[in-house]
Amino acid sequence: ERAFRYCNHDIGHALACLSFSAGLLGWRAVYLGGAADTELEALFRLTTPHSNVHEQEHPAMLCFVDTTLDGDIPRGVPEGVASAFDSLLFHGTPSRLGPAFVEWDIIDKVAASTKKPRTESVGWQLPDIPLRQPDSPPRLSAAHIIAQRRSAVQLDAVTSISKDVFFCMLDRTLPRRGVPPFDVELGEPAVHLLLFVHRVRGLSPGMYFLLRNERDVLSLQEECHPHFMWEHVEGGLPLRLLTLGNCQREAALVSCRQDIAGDGAFSVGMVARFEDGISCAPYLYRRLFWETGMIGQALYLEAEAHGVRGTGI
Repeated sequence: ERAFRYCNHDIGHALACLSFSAGLLGWRAVYLGGAADTELEALFRLTTPHSNVHEQEHPAMLCFVDTTLDGDIPRGVPEGVASAFDSLLFHGTPSRLGPAFVEWDIIDKVAASTKKPRTESVGWQLPDIPLRQPDSPPRLSAAHIIAQRRSAVQLDAVTSISKDVFFCMLDRTLPRRGVPPFDVELGEPAVHLLLFVHRVRGLSPGMYFLLRNERDVLSLQEECHPHFMWEHVEGGLPLRLLTLGNCQREAALVSCRQDIAGDGAFSVGMVARFEDGISCAPYLYRRLFWETGMIGQALYLEAEAHGVRGTGI
């Protein structure tokens, strides 16, 4: 039953799009992580008697967009705002998606189990580190790159990229202060990148690991095979070499036996810190998918900027 996580993946892509677009205008979007889903339902008018019981809509998040967001920004909905919406008149009836209805009990259970309560949102301190600049900057404007972004449907198993381009792509997935999309302050990074490197000029084929939060390195090493090397890769990134060799077959195998995972210059698996977070705060399950969607959107745009193309598997 993929629908719940697919929707949440797409929310992450949408959030990244919002952040990039705001940045191009000199604005910044910030996730209001303290708000409860019940408050969002009131704001979005999803609790009206006109709602169809078989086609419930579920709020995801609320963001605040402004030109100056460097101070102490409230991360929740101010008192009285949600209740003020209750006095507004609602007109019209939502259209139906279709005449038939299919029960997906497990999706309803997951949605109910991951509803977010009102919380104290504690922002994660973003590191203040410079962006890596490529040796040959992209000639296209950001707006052009965003407009032409597409998903590849087939890869040629021949095209390669340089080590410089590869490192720039990975660098854009790291959260940092003042740089979209991760400056929306979704929370402490919980997703890392397992990399199957096939054709990167200047870098040996093999499996690598990009640590997006260094605190997890020891627990990751404990969970992995002891033959992984975890050697630092020179270049200024938190990148580790796990093992050398052709890993196209393994990449395809873990991607539901899809050859496209071995046909690109590299492919990415996302590994999340899971149980210790969602066991005490189940709503964080959704946020893991948002984070992976944001990473995916950044990689899509980086591929376009460097003259190649990516796809989600």
